[in-house]
Amino acid sequence: MNSAENKNMEVLFIQIARGRTYSFDITKSVITIGRDKQSDIVLSDKSVSRRHAEIVREQDGYSITDVGSTNGTCVNSRRIAKQSLQKGDTLTLGNIELTFQGIEKKDKQQVEEETEEKTEKTKQGVVRSIKLPRVSSGKPTDSFDFPK
Repeated sequence: MNSAENKNMEVLFIQIARGRTYSFDITKSVITIGRDKQSDIVLSDKSVSRRHAEIVREQDGYSITDVGSTNGTCVNSRRIAKQSLQKGDTLTLGNIELTFQGIEKKDKQQVEEETEEKTEKTKQGVVRSIKLPRVSSGKPTDSFDFPK
């Protein structure tokens, strides 16, 4: 593997509802959050809008932007339109509370070893292959279901 292929990747760590911490490989500059199954982070709760918020890579770190959600986005109990993120910030999307645990750089090969490829059949019958990050329990996830 040459040095260009072995470059560092960034991994986002989010803690869900004072519980388990999940990691997400950052492969683009905007990470979408919402109920929509096409979101990068899917939160399966009716208080979360289909397109709720985005975590955006900035020159000096990351920020979160509310993208017109119905129930709003808060950082540390303050409703925001856009806010830079710091490690330990509490994010509230609808009724869901998350904690931004920060970003860590990992070697590309290490990230690939920590992901699992999944084949998914869509409603149209098209099969697509997606890579899912492993959660702290060692199992992959791409959405979160909350008790009603």
